[in-house]
Amino acid sequence: MKKKLFATVLLGALLVMPGMMVSTTFAEDDSALDQLKDAAENSGNAADNPSLEGARDEAGITFDTPDGTPPPVDLSGAGDHPTPQLLRNEDGSNPYEPEEDSEEE
Repeated sequence: MKKKLFATVLLGALLVMPGMMVSTTFAEDDSALDQLKDAAENSGNAADNPSLEGARDEAGITFDTPDGTPPPVDLSGAGDHPTPQLLRNEDGSNPYEPEEDSEEE
């Protein structure tokens, strides 16, 4: 009985260990893992920062994100929205357009 249990545990360990080693090695070679580790460290630093501005400047600084405004998405071939009445006023105008303020010039 003990020999069967030992053999089963040994066989299980021999089958599981190489898979764990390969997956860990694969993940460590990937730059995404490094990015996540850096982000975790930076979020800890941001949380420990006494000022709001310092925390904001430190949070997420390792992610590759563009600084500018993203390009607009062309939806010209998308067809009609399934509920256009929710997106437009009765006269067809867009209720979500910001009102232009003449004082900001």
